[in-house]
Amino acid sequence: MKALALLAGFAIGCAHPQCPAAYHADTARSARLEALLQSDPEARPLLSATPALVCFAPGVESVSTNEALLLDQSQPDDALAARMAHLLLHRSRGQTRTSGNGPDETEANALERRVLSRLTTPPPR
Repeated sequence: MKALALLAGFAIGCAHPQCPAAYHADTARSARLEALLQSDPEARPLLSATPALVCFAPGVESVSTNEALLLDQSQPDDALAARMAHLLLHRSRGQTRTSGNGPDETEANALERRVLSRLTTPPPR
């Protein structure tokens, strides 16, 4: 929880980056997304990736910039958590922008699908 608490904290302090115009921070939702990522064994280590500001807006493509993860607030939490894992994988490798193709993007897309599958599959009884 510490990693995303730091992420959400960036939006609060004046000395830290702010969300771009039309975006906003949501501390409660960031905490829910972090909890989902903490529950996934493959996503959990990515929470230590370079802290970033998490910002939300409706109907946007979820992307990473130098300072922020920009997420589509209209997506459900499990889908956003999986997308965050994808973006955090790129950030952990020093990639803040990607071209949308190539081996790194293929790997990040596969990670996103695996995390989403685990988050949406009920545990066995």
